[in-house]
Amino acid sequence: MEYGFGAMSASRLARSACLLGLAALAGCAQNALPPAEAPASASAPPAVAAGVAGVPTVDPAEVVLTWLEGAFDSRRQAQTDDEFLAISLRHCRVKAPELGSRVLYVEQARADALDQPYRQRVYSLVADPTGEIVYSHVYELKDPKALVGLCDRAGGAVVAAAAVTEKEGCRVRLARAGEAFVGGTEGRGCGSALRGARYATSIIEVSPLGVRSWDRGFDEEGAQVW
Repeated sequence: MEYGFGAMSASRLARSACLLGLAALAGCAQNALPPAEAPASASAPPAVAAGVAGVPTVDPAEVVLTWLEGAFDSRRQAQTDDEFLAISLRHCRVKAPELGSRVLYVEQARADALDQPYRQRVYSLVADPTGEIVYSHVYELKDPKALVGLCDRAGGAVVAAAAVTEKEGCRVRLARAGEAFVGGTEGRGCGSALRGARYATSIIEVSPLGVRSWDRGFDEEGAQVW
């Protein structure tokens, strides 16, 4: 599935470029974080280490989170390939102190049924010490109906560890690849019972231009069933 993003694309690209240190982008210094998206506390910037010649570098988990934040849809792909539906994908930052400092609520629905999401998750993003790998820990919600439409609610929400369950074996590993992060699940540990599957895999690419994902289900013998 190929997801593009819409009206916020200009500010999103500017913000992403600044996070990556692409200073050639006009207005970068002034517009690294658009006013409407600025963090509540200016005393906690995302810079975590000194880079070349002492220039601060940004935690790559913050870069990936910034690229994922917002509304995406696959309308363009659906228009050109009738094997795909138009799907809406929403990511919004939530407070979840017990899960980490960079946490997203995720809601996926058909574009014609946004109030009936078929997939809701919580992602906690963490970078490894090298700064080249970002891990996304995936959680299921114990009461998903309570959070439907969360990304449109003023004030957001606080997600407690007791409200979610980690999907063992479904952690996503994303490696830096140029100006993108690419990767997916590892091995056969991400269980799935959908349409006769035993396990599922995901291949994901996240960049300033959008998100590409390829989810597949396999049976006990490793044959693809969806």
